[in-house]
Amino acid sequence: MSLLRSGDGKKGRILTEPVELSHQDQNLKLKVVNKKLRRKMGDWSRLTEVLAASCPKLPIPKMPYKAFAPTKIYQELVVDLSDAHLNAAWDYSKTDGKSEYSFDIGCELLNYLVQEVCRLASQDRSKYGLHNLRLRFLGDILHGHLRVSDEVTNDFPTASSILSTAWVLFQAVCQLLANFRQIDIICMAGNHARLADKPDAHRYVEENLETIVYGMLKALVAEHKLGDRVTVTIPNSRIYTFNQLGHKIKVGHGDHIRGGNSIADVPIYGLGREILRQFRNDVLSGAEGGIALMEYGHWHQSCFLSNILLLNGSLCFTGPWAIEEKGVFTDPTQWVYYTSEKYAIGWSMPLSVKAGKGKGHPYTYDPEMFVGHKALTKGD
Repeated sequence: MSLLRSGDGKKGRILTEPVELSHQDQNLKLKVVNKKLRRKMGDWSRLTEVLAASCPKLPIPKMPYKAFAPTKIYQELVVDLSDAHLNAAWDYSKTDGKSEYSFDIGCELLNYLVQEVCRLASQDRSKYGLHNLRLRFLGDILHGHLRVSDEVTNDFPTASSILSTAWVLFQAVCQLLANFRQIDIICMAGNHARLADKPDAHRYVEENLETIVYGMLKALVAEHKLGDRVTVTIPNSRIYTFNQLGHKIKVGHGDHIRGGNSIADVPIYGLGREILRQFRNDVLSGAEGGIALMEYGHWHQSCFLSNILLLNGSLCFTGPWAIEEKGVFTDPTQWVYYTSEKYAIGWSMPLSVKAGKGKGHPYTYDPEMFVGHKALTKGD
């Protein structure tokens, strides 16, 4: 490579030939263009809007009641929903007779959760109000295709599973609208629906099939003109911090926390470091109050650590991999709790949904309805 000395009088400064400098400029410009194109490729909004427009229209429940002053401190209801793994399927032969699962069973468990949430709200509404619902999807709602093995298969092809999952979630939201005046939804992507094993950290959300599911849910809300009663937030990050009635809440799927030294497959050491790291950040930043609550899914275990870190269970039953490799078997549970301006978390419980299996559900999910405006159940 030929070299030139600079003409600015500084000894020892060496520059490449002007031709090579122009190549560097071109490379830099191409990197900028490539970055913009990658962001554009990860924007699924146009696709989700077209799909939502082709859906049949559902009857929307009216405002359920007139808001009134509760007899005690006003509170709102929070539901964490994660690890449904809709589209995963296995039978009893894969789990030594302990569990079975399918898309239809997942719908039954989801329907049971919705009914129980509505029952709780109706039961305590006169005391606490509970006019608003805060619903969090903490990832792995859709199973995806990366983790399919001989033990676990998929009920539907990828495209059909995306359409069916989004449509079922929207029907569940409509069920909840009959009992709540306002629903705020936060949607976090999980690891099972990723399009690559180890995507770029900045592409975790864009290159994820769950992002399309959430985008369709948001588009369906807009298509049915529910924007005044339902808000859908899809953060472009693996961790999302927001304000809830004056409290800072941090949510995510949880797969960013390293495993190892686990108890019942829960990485206690890694979670402990997460809590200490958050405490340190709050102290150094001088943030008033700091993070009041962290909520993650991923491990299919319901527990509450150090009064700050809430781990959500799974909506699905324990699968073959967890039973064989980890020796873990738990009931499907999802966290439900009350929140107020005074307390970030008040009454709370991991709600078991196993009783929903075999009780049926009202959801339709035939992908053909997106083309012919025809809604069918799997059994029709």
